[in-house]
Amino acid sequence: MFYLPVKIVFGTEALESSAALIGRMGSKAFLLTGRNGARLSGALEDVTRVLKRLGIDWQLYDRIEENPAMAAVIEGAKVLARSGCDFLIGIGGGSPIDAAKAIGLAYANQLSREDLFQTEKFKRSLPLVAIPTTSGTGTEATQYSVLTDLRRRQKAGFGSDLAFPALAVCD
Repeated sequence: MFYLPVKIVFGTEALESSAALIGRMGSKAFLLTGRNGARLSGALEDVTRVLKRLGIDWQLYDRIEENPAMAAVIEGAKVLARSGCDFLIGIGGGSPIDAAKAIGLAYANQLSREDLFQTEKFKRSLPLVAIPTTSGTGTEATQYSVLTDLRRRQKAGFGSDLAFPALAVCD
């Protein structure tokens, strides 16, 4: 069986083509990026331009590092809780998008650091728009997230149907 619930908009000007779909995700976006990549590529500016045109406010969380740490996910979930955002946009390579999946789940299910890999505790998540700026991981179209546990010095992943992005924009 093959199951892929992600709407994928692919091609030149895909971001512009998907603006109406993004506009239906919610009223305030939580933008997740790495420290520099989304800015340097111009993707962050492109996304915020579309959000402005749609009248959607946003909050930026740009603290995601390569191989996202579980601590950054929990911190991101706390920032999300205070933000008033009702959907997420992950912009970048696999790390920001994987972190966005985990942050949405941690926030929506009030998960602690110890709960992040206990998928039976996942009951809901926020809608996620995945906007990859690199190719390779395919995380924009999967239900998997890989995080780094710095305390134990190991990488681990989880998979859940609730982690699928609602929309992938591959421009």
